[in-house]
Amino acid sequence: MSPVLTQPPHARRKGRPTAEAHVLDIDRIVVAAAHALESGRGDFSMRGLAATLGVDPMALYHHVPGKQALLDAVAARAFQRLDQLPKRWVHLPDRFERLYLLAEAYLRCVAPLPQLTRQLARGSASLAHERFATMFEAAMGVTVCDGSVLAQVRDLLVDYLHGVALAGAKVGARSLRASWPLLLQGLRAGM
Repeated sequence: MSPVLTQPPHARRKGRPTAEAHVLDIDRIVVAAAHALESGRGDFSMRGLAATLGVDPMALYHHVPGKQALLDAVAARAFQRLDQLPKRWVHLPDRFERLYLLAEAYLRCVAPLPQLTRQLARGSASLAHERFATMFEAAMGVTVCDGSVLAQVRDLLVDYLHGVALAGAKVGARSLRASWPLLLQGLRAGM
């Protein structure tokens, strides 16, 4: 009689997942990635995310082309609240008031996600940069050309906001309010 080979109950069997296994989809991946980016611990990786989801790392690539695309998806989800700003701007003729609202809203988007903020500061989420640039132009009521002084002002502002966000949510909001007059003075001088 030949011995019967059995797998221990904790080992993962190869092949298709069972019907009761959780379905992996883009929404579940983005939500899990956002939670991982909220933690602020360690460096965000696709392998770490896969381990959190209990799947093989390659399973993620069936839904997202790579880490960059996933960061862009998380940033897009986090920045959805920015879409409401133009409706609030209708009654604000002063572009610097609109810009303050943008800075405040952007800070609320990135402060809860320190890992994403670090990635943004490194320039790792290109769609997020484009989104902020578009909102900056809308707030200022002008088109900003790359390399212009206004583009440098925009980039300086977003870098400042990343630093403020990494200082912590409570410190960040106070810091923005306290430093806005000085930032505004610099913005006006740069224009």
